[in-house]
Amino acid sequence: MKNADQIIVLDHGRIYAIGTHNELLSTSELYRELAHHQLIGTPNQTRETQPPVPASEPRWRLSGACPESGSACGRCSAVPRCQSGLVFFVLMGDTTMQRTVDAEFDIDSWDEVPYDEPDEGPKLTRVVIRKTYRGALEGTGVADVLTSQGPEGAGYVASERIQATLDGRRGTFVIQHGGLADGEDQTTFGTVIPHSGTAELTGLSGHATEARQGVLTVVYSFENQPD
Repeated sequence: MKNADQIIVLDHGRIYAIGTHNELLSTSELYRELAHHQLIGTPNQTRETQPPVPASEPRWRLSGACPESGSACGRCSAVPRCQSGLVFFVLMGDTTMQRTVDAEFDIDSWDEVPYDEPDEGPKLTRVVIRKTYRGALEGTGVADVLTSQGPEGAGYVASERIQATLDGRRGTFVIQHGGLADGEDQTTFGTVIPHSGTAELTGLSGHATEARQGVLTVVYSFENQPD
């Protein structure tokens, strides 16, 4: 449960507590009790509203069904339930738990080298762009960019390695993104390269686009990580 994005504790159908593993360890005595005993054994302390439980009988046991699939699929880790009806729904951080951040950036350097300048048609260039990200994404990025620049239409594709802190996790990852301009009409696209995350950003996936000048929009999630 330590890697869950959010844990919802239900007591007889009512929300008793919500938070991450660390937050509930600090605020919920019942959750501390559950985590300490890892769903087995008999806790030393009992809840005042509960009848005593025989020492030979575990207070915590696994029961119930997955709130999404209706069966014990394992996707939500498990649904532990105590004998008083206290239920813990463990929501793991996977692709169903997406977040969106808008990361502003400054361009620190722009090194552009044309490699094809025909008499007719758009110019082709290679550009190395170095950036500093701030806000929700704190760090640096280096993008290798190929551009096509014409009087009425333009486009670019880029591979960019980002070294930064995202959602409190530090590491590196690679995005490939691009854009097209047809007069005043502009479109953008981009994705996080699968399995490119390192260190605490291992398991990162999602999309990354520059729809606004000086802003990288990242829609992302993390795959479930083992304890």
